[in-house]
Amino acid sequence: MFAIALTNAILFTALATTTPDVAPAQTVDVTDTPMKFALSSEGPALFLTPSGKVIPPGALAEHSIVVKHKGQTLTPGIDYQVAEKNWNWTLTRLPDATVPNGDKVDVSYNYSLLRLDSRIKLANGDIVLRQGTPEVTIPKPVNLQPGETRLANIFINYYDDGADSQVFIVNQTADQAKTHTTVNRIPKTMAKIQSGKPVKIVTWGDSVTAGGDASSPDLAYPKLFEKQLHEKFPQARITVENVSVGGSFSNLWINPEAYPQYTSMPRFSKAQWQRVVDAQPDLVTIEFVNDASYNRDTVYEVYGEIMDRLNAIGAEVILITPHFTSFERMGFADHSYADAVEIRKYVLALIEFANEFELAIADASSRWAHLYQEGIPYTTLLGNGFNHPDDHGHRIFAEELMKNFSQQPDE
Repeated sequence: MFAIALTNAILFTALATTTPDVAPAQTVDVTDTPMKFALSSEGPALFLTPSGKVIPPGALAEHSIVVKHKGQTLTPGIDYQVAEKNWNWTLTRLPDATVPNGDKVDVSYNYSLLRLDSRIKLANGDIVLRQGTPEVTIPKPVNLQPGETRLANIFINYYDDGADSQVFIVNQTADQAKTHTTVNRIPKTMAKIQSGKPVKIVTWGDSVTAGGDASSPDLAYPKLFEKQLHEKFPQARITVENVSVGGSFSNLWINPEAYPQYTSMPRFSKAQWQRVVDAQPDLVTIEFVNDASYNRDTVYEVYGEIMDRLNAIGAEVILITPHFTSFERMGFADHSYADAVEIRKYVLALIEFANEFELAIADASSRWAHLYQEGIPYTTLLGNGFNHPDDHGHRIFAEELMKNFSQQPDE
């Protein structure tokens, strides 16, 4: 019996990893109805899908771009410039352009879509390939019918011909992920919750904490976290306040004088530590993917000062390890990252710091590293294709935070 089961497992794995019948990536030609852009010298235009979603750099075929003004084809390098800026392709008018600044131009181009197909074992034992829905950034695995089992997802990247697509075998579930998330390290907060006293929690962070790229504010992790707290402790009086600024990093908030190039910009005017103090928190959660460049010494210096300040106001803390961003920022060559968390110095230092001082931690990074085992290419959870999690990614943050509120007997 064991031999038969093993043979079947090998057969299913072999069938799951074959890709000869995978269709190529879908492409879209914006030609019959070109997009109308204002060709401006001041504000560059972003390339969009017809529905208005920004097209990531890897999805756009630069050579396909044709710009016309009143039927006349314009010359790149003279009339306009196409460049990659802030993780998007942009179109900008050049000083010697024949087109008046701000005039509308017709722009044609070609872009590609991502897709996740699935190898599925049907209820009768047959194995089939089911094609997913193409999306510009966050393709989802196809839905299963009753009695079906997903064996693998096949990732069709931009302009992929389908012949050599990467296969993600489903080896484990999300529940099997091993993380460094803690329990029993927020005793004062738990005591107040259980006694019915008011509890104030501040979610402090950058653009991820601010909500980018969740599909709605209610699906960003701070709101999900608050909702799940109320569901777990329906009688408790818990308030969650979001204190965040997109693009910021922790040391900017506590030592702004060291960063005049940032503090002179209006967008960072609210990155003030006093906002955290004024909220009078019992507990502060800290998420800064923008701290990911910190080495161990910097983590101990900056987070040491943060803890001194939180101790001074009597607030407990949950440190959140960050999600994964693009290959370029992570230093990955592809989705094959067996020891992804281990090569991130900031994450390791944050975990070490938390354990040394017995601080609570919500280890989202290990959950993102585990996505590979779940058959999910992590980049399909990046809402903007670069550095912001989608709804699934935000849900991971909330889930790991909530584990800190599950008390277990001390060993």
